[in-house]
Amino acid sequence: MQHREVFMVPMLTRLIKRMLPWMFALGIAAAVPADPLDCFTVYGECQVTGRGVLHVFLVDERCFALPMSCILAATTTLDGSGPKTRRVAFAFPVPQGTYGIRCFLDVNGNGALDRGLFGPIEPWGMSWRVGRLAGFPRFADICFVVAGDVSCPMVIVE
Repeated sequence: MQHREVFMVPMLTRLIKRMLPWMFALGIAAAVPADPLDCFTVYGECQVTGRGVLHVFLVDERCFALPMSCILAATTTLDGSGPKTRRVAFAFPVPQGTYGIRCFLDVNGNGALDRGLFGPIEPWGMSWRVGRLAGFPRFADICFVVAGDVSCPMVIVE
């Protein structure tokens, strides 16, 4: 019996060490509330042409995998007044971490990014690291690290 107990402790320790990152990723571990002093600001602008409701989403890797999912969102209604192409500012308070920005212009007002056979049919944009890519983006293509206030490059919504 003593031999079995000696074997079980290291085995459980290895199991916990292996599962701990998954527990945090799935939100199983107890969450520690963020200190407001540890929050930073992610800010930037979207360049938008057209009319509709602009939806700007702050995402992490988990939210990025789910359509219309986000940590924080901002919406702005763009009507026919003013210039055809506009810059719309956004700002999100966040704790330290890795995030991305994705947005779209809801032209028909249905609250969703409409898709066709070959992808979105409404204007959309993301916080690209190296410029807009062909095909479906990965989180690694749009993410940035927040360890202080971050100014995102211009997000072009087209």
